[in-house]
Amino acid sequence: MPFRNNNSKLDLRSEEVRDIVDRMPTGWGTKVVMVLSVLLSLLTLISFVIKYPDTIDGEVTLTSDVAPVRLVSVATGHLHLLKLAGAVLQDKDVIAYIESGVDYNDVLYLDSLLSLGIKDSLPLFNNSIELGELSGSYGVYIQAYTQWYRLKHSTRYKTIRDAMRKQIVTDKQLANYIQDGASLQRKIIETSQTLLDRDSLLMKKDYLPEYEYRHNENNLLSQRSSFVNTEASYLSKKSEIQQTGIQILRSEVEEQEALEEALNTLEIRYQSLVNDVRVWKERYLFTSRGPGVLDYLGFWRENMMIQPGTEMFAIVPNSSVFIGEVIIPAQGAGKVKVGMEVNIKLHDYPYDEYGLLVGRVTSLSKSTSQITTPNGSVNIYRVHIGLPQGLTTNFGYTLNPNLETKGTAEIITKPRQLIERLFDNLKSKANK
Repeated sequence: MPFRNNNSKLDLRSEEVRDIVDRMPTGWGTKVVMVLSVLLSLLTLISFVIKYPDTIDGEVTLTSDVAPVRLVSVATGHLHLLKLAGAVLQDKDVIAYIESGVDYNDVLYLDSLLSLGIKDSLPLFNNSIELGELSGSYGVYIQAYTQWYRLKHSTRYKTIRDAMRKQIVTDKQLANYIQDGASLQRKIIETSQTLLDRDSLLMKKDYLPEYEYRHNENNLLSQRSSFVNTEASYLSKKSEIQQTGIQILRSEVEEQEALEEALNTLEIRYQSLVNDVRVWKERYLFTSRGPGVLDYLGFWRENMMIQPGTEMFAIVPNSSVFIGEVIIPAQGAGKVKVGMEVNIKLHDYPYDEYGLLVGRVTSLSKSTSQITTPNGSVNIYRVHIGLPQGLTTNFGYTLNPNLETKGTAEIITKPRQLIERLFDNLKSKANK
């Protein structure tokens, strides 16, 4: 019967299925399990063996330990170029100047004279030079210089003193004559006194009339009066000689004071002019501040109009060592230590073609600072990078970058195992 036949077939198939299910694993199945176990063991071993570090990325600026000097215009006017880009400069070389109504060569001439200090060089000054805004202080200086120069070389005081000295010689001779006259008068008085004493004895014995005695006495008194006047004249002449000597000393003091006053005025005018020239040079001249190579910071041409605040030139130091300055975010900055390796990729030199520079962390700022980004203010640390291998990349290229070339820096922190990272992730998720 059909129904019974169908049941028989179903029972037969069920027994076959049961046999397959109950059958023990064959050798092929064992091999698969072993392979999977080995692979899992290898993965576990590799997770312990393989390490790779974290990196702290930041923007790097390649610069030198001696920063380039940038010259910025502070005045407006037409530009006159004196040095070409790439020129080798020495300290205080003039690169260019801005037209200001002052003749550049005249200012250089004046500056060269002022650099000599205050010398006997009045004939060197030229009244026909064009100094524009410096004319006022220059004119006052020339006036003070002329007054000092004339006073220094004037013979007026010397002539007066020479005349006084001659007068002293004459007065001394006259005083000697007066003194000699007084000596003669003294002897005459002594003789007259002796005669008067004799006449006194004669008068007492009535050998000489009294009127004659009185006459001789009056003559003696007159001689004494004349002697006193002579002595007074001598003392007066001595006083005149002393007064003349004082006048000579006073003349010397007056001359010295006048010369010092003129010199002080000249020094004040000199310093004022020097300061005005210095201010003019700082305002209109572009001067190198130390040796280096000149770099134009714009497409400058002769007679080009320049506006204040324009960056004009840069002076790149001749001997300098390149370093890297990296800005890193505050988050994760605690991992950065001095001596860590840094991979530097410069924007000007594609990494896949030139390779990267290898550096070391040399210092890390102790405190954060803020910078403004399109997303707002961000706290950052500043890291200095040394380049032990110089500018040679890991591909063997020696780069010649410009100062302040930008790029990215990868600071390689402490290596960590894969297994550590796995468990750290699991732990982090578990804590959440």
